Amino acid sequence: METLTISSKLGRAGLGFFLREAFRAYTKEIEARFAAHKITPLQFTFLWILSIEENLSQVELAQRAGITRASATDDIEALKRRKFIRGRRDAADKRKIILSMTPAGQDMVALLAEHAAATNTIARGEMSKQSYRQLFELLAQVTSNLNAASKQRVIETTRDDEQAEAAR
Repeated sequence: METLTISSKLGRAGLGFFLREAFRAYTKEIEARFAAHKITPLQFTFLWILSIEENLSQVELAQRAGITRASATDDIEALKRRKFIRGRRDAADKRKIILSMTPAGQDMVALLAEHAAATNTIARGEMSKQSYRQLFELLAQVTSNLNAASKQRVIETTRDDEQAEAAR
């Protein structure tokens, strides 16, 4: 396995490059571990979310996973077909389908969580607990910084649009 080092690969690359490389390597390992169970990482994400927070609509589940409802539909339907989750119509809004876990889904989450933990152990390698915790803290800060910048850009764009409209 090739070791990616800052000195050999950085060049003009920065944070995005290393995040992408880490994500690709992690995803490759987790996909290999989940393959025997015919579960994708996204399906595991859905199961994990529902194991923590039951009774979510399809839209809410997709939002929690950070994807669009349209992108979630096929994977949600696959989980229903395998009887890992079930859907029922919302009593108040018949258009909404409320999703919840089945016992088979709970069992699958427990099994896949073991694979995820093993992948995390591999990813951690020889890092100390302190370094690993610091990595999580730094990634959380990067995420927070980027989300704040995105929200600020939306505010500025909206203000600019309103000013342009008022000038007309």
